[in-house]
Amino acid sequence: MKKIALLGATGGTGMSFLQMALEAGHEVTCIARTPSKITLTHERLKVVQGDVRNADSLVPALAGQEIVVGIFGIASFSAGLKATDLYSVGIQNLLAAMKKAELADNRLIMVSSSAVVHDPTAPFMWNRVFRPLMWRMYADMLYMELFIAASDTKWTIVRPPQLVDGPISGALKVDHIDPPKGKHKITRDDLAAFLMEEVNTQTYLYKWPMLDV
Repeated sequence: MKKIALLGATGGTGMSFLQMALEAGHEVTCIARTPSKITLTHERLKVVQGDVRNADSLVPALAGQEIVVGIFGIASFSAGLKATDLYSVGIQNLLAAMKKAELADNRLIMVSSSAVVHDPTAPFMWNRVFRPLMWRMYADMLYMELFIAASDTKWTIVRPPQLVDGPISGALKVDHIDPPKGKHKITRDDLAAFLMEEVNTQTYLYKWPMLDV
């Protein structure tokens, strides 16, 4: 059993991961700006208020944890078109809070995006339209990754492609050097299952696994 702090549980991937973690027997503390959005109840689930824009709000929730799983981010396409510092500021606050809380394992698994780097095999519309439109968001994600890689945490940065709703495919491809060739989209359940596997195995410690199906 692991003690997991989860940021981003109110999204589709976060909720799927939360359910998988509880089913696997782990203890989960969800840190949310609006705790009332998490309606699931469980004897091994704790929901607390916290905001990645406020490091001090994170410290009490992180105390006693072993692993932090971060799935926080921009929630809509329209918001992704605007300049943001959510990722770069949020991760600096999270890293500072982790240091203050003195996590037992100092482990961080953070979700980023495959779009932080150019993939010449990605669909034309993605490379020529959508990615350029959201370049400011992806640039901030890249800053987030750099802060993590320079930290003293035991980190893994996960780079999924486009996320869609659907069940676990069972056909996930993973590569930590080049983007795997595939459909350039995976389900949120696929991503959640990968995160759960990484919690259990630490296969991609100090790596940037990229996912596809």
